Amino acid sequence: MSGLEELSREELIALTRALMAENAALKAEAAQLRERVAKLERLVSRNSGNSGMPPSADDLPGRKRPKDRAAGGAGQRRPGKQPGAEGRALAWSDDVAEGAIIDHYPRGSCGCGADLARAADLGVTAAHQQIEIPLVVARRFQHNLHTVACRCGTVHTAPRPAGVSAAPVSLGVNLQAWCVYLLVVHAIPVHRCAELVACTELLTWYMLGGRDMDTFKRFVLADLTGVVVHDRYQNYDAADLGTRDHQLCAAHLIRDLEDCAETYPHARWPRQLQMAMRGLIHAANLAREQGKDTIAAGTLTMFTKMFRGGVAVGLSEVKRVPGPPKTVTQPVGRVLLEVLRDRTDDVLRFAHDLRIPPTNNQAERDLRPAKTQQKISGRLRSEQHTRHRYAVRGYLSTAIKHGLDVMTVLRDALLGRLWMPPDPATA
Repeated sequence: MSGLEELSREELIALTRALMAENAALKAEAAQLRERVAKLERLVSRNSGNSGMPPSADDLPGRKRPKDRAAGGAGQRRPGKQPGAEGRALAWSDDVAEGAIIDHYPRGSCGCGADLARAADLGVTAAHQQIEIPLVVARRFQHNLHTVACRCGTVHTAPRPAGVSAAPVSLGVNLQAWCVYLLVVHAIPVHRCAELVACTELLTWYMLGGRDMDTFKRFVLADLTGVVVHDRYQNYDAADLGTRDHQLCAAHLIRDLEDCAETYPHARWPRQLQMAMRGLIHAANLAREQGKDTIAAGTLTMFTKMFRGGVAVGLSEVKRVPGPPKTVTQPVGRVLLEVLRDRTDDVLRFAHDLRIPPTNNQAERDLRPAKTQQKISGRLRSEQHTRHRYAVRGYLSTAIKHGLDVMTVLRDALLGRLWMPPDPATA
């Protein structure tokens, strides 16, 4: 006899009602899950073509890129001016500023040997108007305030002109206004505004290609020399690179330690490690400014000891979870602490060789305008256009880093007078 046959009528009714209630609860839970899955699928399907998301988010894992506009289709349009749109062109004007009419005459000698400067003027054969602005160049002005003595014996000193600071060296009002305009109206970062009057002696080169190891080997690794400064991205830190010296970006490590400090608010080791790394960075910068080749021995020893002590304490507090790496997730900070312990030389290399920068900030600053362009306007129309754009950007960035005026270099390039950086091998 089965268990159900032994139940009374009332017990069967109660069991049936319980099963019906459980079934209803399961149906409700299933409906909620279906609704949640639908919302998640919708979120994943969002991209720059069907929502207000920036184009840079189209590259995130699981995202579906919008259909290529160039492929045509309903609701799509071709690049450039649309059929029926009002056209615009530069129009001839008789309103030319005084002194802006420039006469050009043939130069040299005629075939007969006569000097063309003495030839008879037959009048204007062709006229070409050009809308132009003065070449923007930052110039240094020196204001000397003289003191004079009157015949009566009174001494007078010339006052500083309006807008001239009491400091020995300052930025002029026009340049300040220009920088404020770029910062506020066009949201240009401060460091890019500073490039109008400052530079560093480095090169910039943009490579358009995939992020796979094969591309990295063929186009980057082939010409790579010196110390590789990076943020532990797998391609830069792979064993395929061979035997090379590395400098792990201190800025990224300090940010990772900030995550540890927030995860373990009562722990002291994250702040201690941050203090040690920042102290070494400051000491290295100070030594370079003073023309020294090394950090003061006492300072180096103090911060290095602080660094090693912080790593030891962190490892003792954040225990490793046993098990295969692919199946076990380690606690926050554990892998980072092991990197700081096992690769101390790669973390603190900058403190022992002042030629090595502690961070890859320069590379990220050079790359940031490209990412900004991607966020604002999306991808460029073609791979060829993209290559041209980054060739120009890399050319101008390199010129700035060599102390040249970017507008002059750009103007000369448009006129066919290209500048080339000096060859390090012959410099």
